[in-house]
Amino acid sequence: TGCEFQQFVDGCRSGDRIPAGVFSQTVGEKGIGRRASLGGCAGFALLPLGTTTGALVATVFVWTFGEMLTTPLLESFVASRSPVETRGQYMGLFSSAFSVAFVLAPLGGTWIYGRYGYLTLWGLCGVLGIGLWAAFFVLSATVRRHDATLQVQGLRSQVQG
Repeated sequence: TGCEFQQFVDGCRSGDRIPAGVFSQTVGEKGIGRRASLGGCAGFALLPLGTTTGALVATVFVWTFGEMLTTPLLESFVASRSPVETRGQYMGLFSSAFSVAFVLAPLGGTWIYGRYGYLTLWGLCGVLGIGLWAAFFVLSATVRRHDATLQVQGLRSQVQG
């Protein structure tokens, strides 16, 4: 029944918390965003290819794993990059963006599914994952340059002080 399947899916979702912790310690903070967003969207993109229960469960593992890594990373990134005096505003805006996405994504996904079919919907999720991977790559490079600039400025002020 639907209830039993939901319990099964919930059990699968909770079963990948340990590998997520190990993965985040192994890869490091810089590489998590790229890999997690790509993996999460890859799970959605692979969904139409799964014709067995095992294959569908595997896609649930993949996208859940990506979500579990991406969400806390983004929250900590926003918090660490925002000025202390306005951190609450930044986190409020970040939370609001997720709230809007939780409403608009199902509406948009349902519209795409109804108008163009499931292959288009899940294929777009895969393309989105590649775009997110590229965006995280650019963001990581930008953050590294910014941090290096701040470090050089800090060293100059120490030498001059």
